[in-house]
Amino acid sequence: FNQTVASLSAQGYKMIFATSYGYVNKALAAKYPNILFEQATGTDVSKNLSEYFGRGEDTIFLSGMAAGYASKTGKIGDVLAFP
Repeated sequence: FNQTVASLSAQGYKMIFATSYGYVNKALAAKYPNILFEQATGTDVSKNLSEYFGRGEDTIFLSGMAAGYASKTGKIGDVLAFP
């Protein structure tokens, strides 16, 4: 990810969205003070580093309803990142 940020910085990007936890930390953000970083589900915050997280349960619920409706049996399964 560091190489990607370096490339985007060289191209003049001013804001970068990291869509998964762990890609951006305070040290990386400090290295590029003129770029605003937004990290999904992150916990680090600094002058140019913020975190965001949407309400995932709403979309998961609606996706499950649609999948159940579309299935032949009316049954669905769910694979989660955590048990």
